[in-house]
Amino acid sequence: MLDIGTVDGNAREFRGTAGISPVTTQLKLEGPVIKDTLTYILSARTTYSDWIFMLMKDPVLRESKASFYDLNLKVTYDVNKTNKVEFASYFSHDLFRFGSIQFINTTIIFFRSDGAISLIADSFHHSP
Repeated sequence: MLDIGTVDGNAREFRGTAGISPVTTQLKLEGPVIKDTLTYILSARTTYSDWIFMLMKDPVLRESKASFYDLNLKVTYDVNKTNKVEFASYFSHDLFRFGSIQFINTTIIFFRSDGAISLIADSFHHSP
């Protein structure tokens, strides 16, 4: 069993954070659509690590690839003090290539506050 928890967006004000490293970057935006009633939180991450492979002397490593990006979105509607409706989604894309071997994975998932999960697309490709 996997228990996934999420946070609600800021109900009072817009906020954003960002981060960068030598191989990844991330962004998070959150705030009210309707103050204290309807909120959102959006986050995104990606990598640009391929430049490290280009520094390698070995031609197989130099032509390798390792990358990903993902997006998360959650919208929360506070109906009253004891009830709320939530919708969340997750999108992910991963790519790994080493020599002639390649893996690609794409996933899209939607969550509702009633616990229903809809898997819209999940693909995995392997090339020998």
